[in-house]
Amino acid sequence: QPNLVTINRGSVPGITPTNATSVEFDLVFDEAVIGLAPSDFIVTTVSGAVVSTVASVSGSALNWTVTVIGITGTGEIRLDLAAGDASITDLVGNSLATTAQNGD
Repeated sequence: QPNLVTINRGSVPGITPTNATSVEFDLVFDEAVIGLAPSDFIVTTVSGAVVSTVASVSGSALNWTVTVIGITGTGEIRLDLAAGDASITDLVGNSLATTAQNGD
């Protein structure tokens, strides 16, 4: 079963808190996965900022990037993996072992 190893703020922008209108998060898995979609993630406001939506998921194999757009104000947000989603699998169809995970 694949595992999500990390969710970290990406380099766009690399500072937190931020007043940027979009932010990227970098995800690393312990083996190649497929099936990631914007609906697999939840954006949580930690302080100040208001978030609109997860816009896109890009990448392949072990490394993925999630882009969040529609941020207003200045503050800090966190990207979390939603619970109970079986659409993320490894290349032979094993579901993600992690059912939910809080990120950076």
